[in-house]
Order: sequence, then structure tokens, then C-alpha cells
Amino acid sequence: MQHFASFLDISERVARERDLREAKETLDRRVAARTERLRQANERLQEEVKRRQRTEAALRDALAPGQEDIRYRDFLVREVHHRAKNALQLAVALLSEQARHVDSPACRDALEAAMGRLRRVGGVHALLTYQSGTPDVIDCPDYLRRLCREMEGSLSLSGERVTLEVDARRRRCGVRTSWSHSA
Repeated sequence: MQHFASFLDISERVARERDLREAKETLDRRVAARTERLRQANERLQEEVKRRQRTEAALRDALAPGQEDIRYRDFLVREVHHRAKNALQLAVALLSEQARHVDSPACRDALEAAMGRLRRVGGVHALLTYQSGTPDVIDCPDYLRRLCREMEGSLSLSGERVTLEVDARRRRCGVRTSWSHSA
């Protein structure tokens, strides 16, 4: 009987396989830990999103009545301005009708002057209400030019032509200031 024996040293190969297995296990643990941290961060982010959505909904619910009040107030303000404009136009129309039936030139001139003043008030009202870019601020030079045009017409009733010139820089002023100067 013959025996044949061969010895190969595989200890190096076994060590490499062991090192590889350990590296894989280490990598798997690190990936699992990182995946868990990402999962937890994702949960926190989802909770934050839900919290913010609840906060936004609560704010919307809290602001909704106020927004409705603001819309209603704006509607009422527009309605008041519309009625004021109509009342001024009606007053001018009534004075005009009266002036047609008056025989006295002095009385007619007085009625025409009153109509001119009412038109100026209407013009100022329109400028302050409808034509300014913001409801509480107006463009003073534009306002003054329009007011002077209105005044020229009423001042020229006596037959002489009156011309008013406005030399004003661009300046914006509050409605309360401009309204008090127009009276």
C-alpha cells in the first residue's frame, strides 16, 4: 500500500477569509446602524411635518374669521364710498336743476359756485378713494393738480379765465393730512 500525502498551507487563505468575513460583518453593522439613524431621522422629520401642518391648519382656522371680517369691512367701506359719491352727484344734479329755474343771475352764480364746490369735494373723494395706489397714501402733486383744475373751472365762472399752476415735487402724504387741507 502506498500512501500519498500532500500538505498545503492554507492558513493564509483562512486568515484572509476570516478578515473578509469580519470586514463584511463590520460593514453590515455600520450599514444597519446608519439605516436605523436615517429611519429615526425620517420619523422625526415626518413628525415635524405633521406638527407644522397642524400648526398651519390651526392658524388658518384662527385667521379665517378675521379674514372674513376684513372682507366684510372692505365691502362696507366700498359701499359707503359709493353712496357718498352718489349723494354728491345727486346734490349737484339738484342744484343744477334749481339753477335752471332761477331768474336771478346772482342766485344762479351762487348755485353754480356751490355745484363747483361739491364737484371738487367729489373729485377729492374720488382721488382719495379710487385713484390712489394705496388707500391711506396719495400722490400730492397729482392731487394738487386735479384740485387746481377743479378750482379753475369754478373760479372762472365770473367770465375771467383763472389759471393755477402747481410746482410740486413727487411726494406722498397721508389721506388724513390731504383731506384736512381740502376742506
